[in-house]
Amino acid sequence: MTVKKMLPDLSPNAKVTTGANGKAGKQPVRPVRLEDGILKQAYRLPSEAEWEYAALGLIGNTQYENIDDGKIYPWNGLGVRSAKRATRGLILANFKRGLGDNMGVGGYLNDKADITAPVRSNPPNDFGLYNMAGNVNEWVQDTYRQTSFEEVEDFNPFRGNEFSNKRLADPSKGLYAKDKYGRPIKDPSVSNKKLKYSELLALQASAKDTTAKPPVLKNPLDGKRFNPDYRGYGDTVNTALYGTTTLVNDHSKVYKGGSWNDLAFWLNPATRRFMNEDESSSVVGFRCAMTLVGAPEINPGGKPHYSVKKSKPFKAK
Repeated sequence: MTVKKMLPDLSPNAKVTTGANGKAGKQPVRPVRLEDGILKQAYRLPSEAEWEYAALGLIGNTQYENIDDGKIYPWNGLGVRSAKRATRGLILANFKRGLGDNMGVGGYLNDKADITAPVRSNPPNDFGLYNMAGNVNEWVQDTYRQTSFEEVEDFNPFRGNEFSNKRLADPSKGLYAKDKYGRPIKDPSVSNKKLKYSELLALQASAKDTTAKPPVLKNPLDGKRFNPDYRGYGDTVNTALYGTTTLVNDHSKVYKGGSWNDLAFWLNPATRRFMNEDESSSVVGFRCAMTLVGAPEINPGGKPHYSVKKSKPFKAK
């Protein structure tokens, strides 16, 4: 970046930068940093944990890590109607109140929308986010599994982009090895990318070698008819696990939030449903997220903090 395109350096200790022509600039400048908001992270779908955190918006109900009032929906209270005096009784989201009731009765409509409504038709949550309940469901990145919440890690609650191979108990029959709970035993994947054709040929060749190590390189599909059914129902090679561990595959993704055509149960941020990632629906949309860059606290002012002493500058002897 040239001196002309750099940002002014407002630090009192900043020095004037010398340009390529050897002349000093008029004011101190510095390169752009991520904190300036100019260099931004790529947009992406939020993870399920991020989406649920943003939907609850507990920032307005929390003081010094103490939550004084829990939430069922992205707003306070146990119901779906406003408790404020000026708007008392009004529906707080665009959803289906009951069978055949998408927008209320004549003379006084509940959410004033039969299908989707404009974004700012209902009040935002405490994070300032609109429609975190109702209007349309929203995709998240996570791959759906019923046991997701039992298998997450503390620092990685995201389900997806993990590559592993199921260990084979009987390569000739294409049966997987299982633990004492009946779950398939998985080993770390040899590669986290799609195999090249040459690698695939090598994999098939190793399957014919009974002494090949490790057993995860065996190819259970070699010499067998295979029907690539997404949910495993028509899999002619391995039917042992269908109906035992999962009914979905890695292409089934989670969506959350409820829509204009859903009952109030689905407005709870904890509820989750799934659909194949290559499918679409009039009740499912998405919103973008971005990886946080910067300090862990946005507004640290007015909060108690430990005094941190600055380290003495290092002087080489």
